[in-house]
Amino acid sequence: MIFPSWRDPRWTGILFLGSYTVFALLSPGFSRRPEQVLTGLAVCVTLDAALHRLIWKVPLFPLSAFFPAFGMALMCDTPLVWPYAAVGLLAVLSKHLLRAHGRHIFNPLNFAIVVMLLFASADMRIGDERWGGHWLGTAVVTTLGVVSTSRSGRLDMSLTYAATFLAGAALSAVLMDREFLSLAAPATGAIFCLFTFSMVPDPATTPDGRPRRLAYGLSVGALETVLRAFEVRNSPFYALFAVNALFSALPPEERGVAAQPWRYR
Repeated sequence: MIFPSWRDPRWTGILFLGSYTVFALLSPGFSRRPEQVLTGLAVCVTLDAALHRLIWKVPLFPLSAFFPAFGMALMCDTPLVWPYAAVGLLAVLSKHLLRAHGRHIFNPLNFAIVVMLLFASADMRIGDERWGGHWLGTAVVTTLGVVSTSRSGRLDMSLTYAATFLAGAALSAVLMDREFLSLAAPATGAIFCLFTFSMVPDPATTPDGRPRRLAYGLSVGALETVLRAFEVRNSPFYALFAVNALFSALPPEERGVAAQPWRYR
């Protein structure tokens, strides 16, 4: 089996999500059970390893599978176990089967969440817990998120999305005569942190050039603002889904550096 180098930026991302998972499990209000977390992890890791060998003929260690596994444990809330297996199945299959220009189209976890929200919303929702509200723990995991995104060369995208979200909240407050703090409140939650520093800057589904990266982050934030104005629940996930599809249809950029396989696996 081929193991990724310790220099691989994905290790920092795994540290970010793993630390957040530990923080969540130790915080009040986090309702996941061990069998739910382990089910999602087992499905993602096993299926990803199997498809690498069957489709790509490469016995690659499924490091990327830990991203949707940890992410679904943090974001998806349900008393049942099967939705975690379903999310893992959809996430990994979308990565290997829905591809364009040599890379997958959708962020795997975001794709799986959108499908589940559309067709199984009675059995699964997106958790909105603050997980205890401990500022120190939140500061630590947010710092890890910034470091992780910076190592993958996508920090500008995350910051652009966050700035657009806050600007959209301010504009909506003026146009809709509502309180800015209530509209910007999601930015204080755990889901916002995970979405901003894990889903939005996914190297495998986002542009490489800075102009397109900034346009990408701006597009996600702007579309989310519009969807929130129409009171669409879970608007960040639908916005990212649509922007993924849009940017995947654009011609691939000319890359001045050698391709880095970890980005697309």
